[in-house]
Amino acid sequence: MTTVGRRIRDGVLSVVLLAFPALVFHANFKTQDSLNILDKVVLKIAAPLQAVVGWAVRGIGDTWKSYLFLVDVEGENQELRASNRELRAELAEKTRLSAHAARLEKLLGLRRETPAETVAARVVGAKMSPYFRVTRLQLEDHTGTLRQNLPVIAVAQGSGAPGAVVGLIHKVYSAAGRTFADVKLAVDPRSKIDVKVGVAGARGVLRGMQGETGYTCRLEYVDRADEVKLGDIVVTSGIGGFFPADLLIGKVSKVVRLDYALYQEVEVEPFIDFSKLDEVLIILAAPPPPDPDAADKLPAPPARGPVPAR
Repeated sequence: MTTVGRRIRDGVLSVVLLAFPALVFHANFKTQDSLNILDKVVLKIAAPLQAVVGWAVRGIGDTWKSYLFLVDVEGENQELRASNRELRAELAEKTRLSAHAARLEKLLGLRRETPAETVAARVVGAKMSPYFRVTRLQLEDHTGTLRQNLPVIAVAQGSGAPGAVVGLIHKVYSAAGRTFADVKLAVDPRSKIDVKVGVAGARGVLRGMQGETGYTCRLEYVDRADEVKLGDIVVTSGIGGFFPADLLIGKVSKVVRLDYALYQEVEVEPFIDFSKLDEVLIILAAPPPPDPDAADKLPAPPARGPVPAR
């Protein structure tokens, strides 16, 4: 095709493309009765094109609206997620504070139930190995005398009594103006606590079990003839000068009697969950001994009224 022919074709096509919209526009404004043959042909040709264009425009419009809607939804989702994180953090903090308050309330109850002078301390660390089990305490505002071998107690779990033995102060030191103490736990293999078992009062020595056994302990030197059974309560005997008598320790979880052995094999489940210790009490001084003459003493006279004759 020559250049002249291409120019004529392009010109005719341009005229048709420019004229066709005008013809469609003109035919759309006519009434049904005034349409001529050309108008009807134009409308018949334009109707499918208009439908396609309308469908495309609606599709683009719907897509754009969906996009804007999704943008808004994503923004709302981000706000909701941020609000959810804040609420979760707030709930976790309130739960932590509530649990802390509950622990302090139990510790205060234990302090009221303990006749001896005590001071509270917070657990800040723990050392555990197959041979050593030690908990580190921090005392915030302690001004009294803190020394080695003072007994430490804490709130007991499921014992029916407020507190049980944790261990003995092993070392005391100061750092950054604060007082710290390492506690040798009752389940430490180096620990030795003289105890009584059950109603019969069988005697033995409580020691921690070596190896990867967790927080477990056993009784040594329990005579084979002594009555010891599962579930018996183990308490301190008061012998040895470190622990007051009748402090709870745990309950018997295993008893083995061998015919050829002098002593029974007894294992004890502590009342203290040593892995979850948070606050403890350090007994600074033993309670005063009971007055042996208290039964013979008369009650104090009333502040007013007659005084009974002696």
